[in-house]
Amino acid sequence: MVIQVRVRSGRRADFEAWLRDYNAAVGQAAGHLDYDLTRPTPGFDEDWVLVHRFADKGSAARWAGSDAHRELLDDAAVLAVGEIDIHLY
Repeated sequence: MVIQVRVRSGRRADFEAWLRDYNAAVGQAAGHLDYDLTRPTPGFDEDWVLVHRFADKGSAARWAGSDAHRELLDDAAVLAVGEIDIHLY
């Protein structure tokens, strides 16, 4: 699962707090293996990119469809510029 988000100016600390909560929650999801985080590179890329690896696509889909995931994304929406992009692979 890849999540790409552009964070509103002045909301980085809030986003990092949200990120800790999100990673703690997804870490408990069945089939979750690990994750990587790419922070923005000033002057080059403004997006945060999270790559969460699951044992299989079904496990990723179950997490993506869960109430916990939806609630966490709702919490993040006020921190984001535009939509939060999510892709399942």
